Amino acid sequence: DFDEDDLNDYQNEELSGGEEFIEDELSNEDLDLLYDLLPKLKDQFANYNNSAINDQVLKETLWYNYYNLEDSIKEIKSKFKPVKKTEIEAKKIKTNFSKASPDDIIIAAQKQAFESEGKQIETVNKNLSNLKISNKKGIYKSTAPKLKNLDVRQELIQKNLKPALSFVVFGHVDSGKSTMIGRLLYDLKIVDSKTLHKLTLESERMGKSSFALAWVMDQTSEERTRGVTIDIVQTQFETNDSNFTIIDSPGHKDFIPQMINGVSQADLGILIIDANNFESGFGLNGQTREQILIAKNLGLDKLVIAINKMDIFNYDQDRFQYIKEQLLTYLTNNDIGYELSNLKFLPCSGLIGGNIVNKFTGNEADWYQGGTLIELLEEENKLKHGKEDSLQALIDELFLMTTNDIDEGSNKGDDLTINGRINSGIIQPGESIISLPTKQVFVVEQSAILKENNQPIKQKLITRGEFVTLKLKKNQAASDPVDETVKVGDVFVKISNANFDLNSIPIKNSVIFKASLKIFESLNRPLLIGTPFVLFRNSIAVPAKITKIHSVLRKTLDENGHYKNLKKTKNLKHVSSSQSAQVDIQLMDNRQLPLTRYQDNTTLGRVVIRKDGIIVSAGVV
Repeated sequence: DFDEDDLNDYQNEELSGGEEFIEDELSNEDLDLLYDLLPKLKDQFANYNNSAINDQVLKETLWYNYYNLEDSIKEIKSKFKPVKKTEIEAKKIKTNFSKASPDDIIIAAQKQAFESEGKQIETVNKNLSNLKISNKKGIYKSTAPKLKNLDVRQELIQKNLKPALSFVVFGHVDSGKSTMIGRLLYDLKIVDSKTLHKLTLESERMGKSSFALAWVMDQTSEERTRGVTIDIVQTQFETNDSNFTIIDSPGHKDFIPQMINGVSQADLGILIIDANNFESGFGLNGQTREQILIAKNLGLDKLVIAINKMDIFNYDQDRFQYIKEQLLTYLTNNDIGYELSNLKFLPCSGLIGGNIVNKFTGNEADWYQGGTLIELLEEENKLKHGKEDSLQALIDELFLMTTNDIDEGSNKGDDLTINGRINSGIIQPGESIISLPTKQVFVVEQSAILKENNQPIKQKLITRGEFVTLKLKKNQAASDPVDETVKVGDVFVKISNANFDLNSIPIKNSVIFKASLKIFESLNRPLLIGTPFVLFRNSIAVPAKITKIHSVLRKTLDENGHYKNLKKTKNLKHVSSSQSAQVDIQLMDNRQLPLTRYQDNTTLGRVVIRKDGIIVSAGVV
């Protein structure tokens, strides 16, 4: 029965695994208490010099002690002791002379896929010694030559022979997202019959025989047991004309942050609608509306809407038209704002295989004259690359890459392996990059793109839009002396010339920034100046607050009953639902966030705000 609810068997289980501190789920009152007491608790241990006493530990302690400051102080003192400076220095010396750990040995073995030729490694080491930081703040000097003399234009022409498109698949839980992706990969012969047969046997043993196709993407045991995609899952495949990256994002409301991460990496959105349970998924308690809101406000201006499970209705045209009209009304209203020409609808069945890769075999849907899902994807890829800039514009573009993942164990010593999607520009091995906000300088030792089964394929050159793995070597002499390590969400910028001025590029390490926000109807209480919330930029989430409201624009009825915009600029203390506002946002916990203005980079210039577990606003820097 392929419309069963994935969560029915687990409806009495807590998704969080029990009672635990989750800041995003705190009430306004609890958040006010938490951030009022946090600096007071911090002051008590300012001289402890114990790095284990971080903000997260302090917050959890306050929460577990019901915001009682004295009890929290006692608990911290019972668990942690002051660390003398001599102990810190001794620890540093010990670390510097420690031998390779078992993890280091394993990681060294894993580097086989990225092994360099001896001459290349020697050149990289020379490059490291040549890269220095000048005395002027923000000026980074490099005399490092490129590792190889490439005909960059020719390499880009070769890459463009088969252009790439990434698309995120999203929809309400149990809409059939993973099953549809499994069907797509199977019918394209990316997944073979042997693999599918194995998954079918596994799913039958667990009493979920219809889930075999979905398990092509859902790889973890928890995802398979629960039938819910928990994190984003990526896979690559290619056709005769295109390279594609599929991003399968979770549909459950508890995993909206992961969905935001998936959307921020995509060029196109595939919205999966369950024809059998459309009303519940699209209703106020479903996730479809919030997901559409996220997709549009993170820059997915085009959607393919796949109305799935139409075989249950024998591909009834009336059912298809009803769902299409309901969605169109919502998608094209003023709050969402999709252009009608950027929306494509198709009826399909992921389980049966109708209209995914293969056209309908009989006359069951002869009323539908459009393309299959794969045909629509090919068409969108051609349209996207037909409008792209010239090769020279791409060559001249500033290289920016957001870190989506860091290989476990690689962030040790001078070596680092990162994964992510290139936001703009090009880069090749031998060139130098700097991380933001930490200002650590690295030389690119190896670059690879991820192909089918996420296997890295080494590349001479990587470019905008590609999902890549970079193996890096840190240049300690050129890097700023900070203790912080590179984290998921950090941005890498190429040091493009011998006197690279970090102050001259459009991306900045920001603590306070101005943003234009659109406040959604989901905000059930006004957002006051100083009220904490969670701010998302791509895959990173940070606590933040509004410190100033410059102006508010709200709709009001005139004497003729028509809506008009009314601007207010004085005595502004809060923003409310359905308003637009110009505000100053400040990050909390001493965080810095690499941001650009929206006009400089549409990906790194967008933010989303979540309050009380709900997306309440989105905007641009």
